[in-house]
Amino acid sequence: MTCVILEDDSMARKLLEQMVNDTESLELIKSFSSSVECYKFLMVNKVDLIFLDVEMPEMSGLEMISNLPTEPLVIFTTGNKDYAINSFDHRVVDYLVKPFSYVRILKAVMKAEGILNTGTASVTIEKNEKDANHLFIKQAGQYIKLPFSDILYIEALGDYINIHVQEKKYIIHETMKSFLGRLPQNFLRVHRSFVVNTNLITSIEDNTIYIQKKAIPVGVSYRESVYKSLKLS
Repeated sequence: MTCVILEDDSMARKLLEQMVNDTESLELIKSFSSSVECYKFLMVNKVDLIFLDVEMPEMSGLEMISNLPTEPLVIFTTGNKDYAINSFDHRVVDYLVKPFSYVRILKAVMKAEGILNTGTASVTIEKNEKDANHLFIKQAGQYIKLPFSDILYIEALGDYINIHVQEKKYIIHETMKSFLGRLPQNFLRVHRSFVVNTNLITSIEDNTIYIQKKAIPVGVSYRESVYKSLKLS
């Protein structure tokens, strides 16, 4: 099984690396101390399994796997034995409480192998509108579940984006390009600074898209692709 490690504790990470390399059935692809770097890697690379520290400073393990385009099997690692996560929402195989032993890791790996071999769970879960209709965003120290259907449009603000929903907006630190990669196909970039939910378009007039009462310009360089995507003559 191909795997990656995300662990910000250097000693725990080195121990995990050694144990994984000593396990014949595992192939360690990469090891990360940053959840952001791990997220970027997994956005374009698929693996079978991830050893994932729950409590990461930049982006929690839970938030990261919730927003991946594909979701690998997960073995959570944590220093808090009372840490609780609803594993039924994700492909969580097992929890390892630090300090963990090689025997305990082998037990978790065998569980993952059993899932892959018996087909009782998919290796990856494709995130589309059928099996994932939301994402999580961080606001004021908590993670908010945001249904895709609630998003009207997204506006770029430099290295930040402004997510407009019904009578509310959320500003998060993320580029438009990165955030667009987390959205389903009904979201369309119509301007350098705007992405719209095509399901909520009210009308289109003079290269302007209206969503409710908001007028959103269609950029010159985007017009051809926008009209083609929306099947406009």
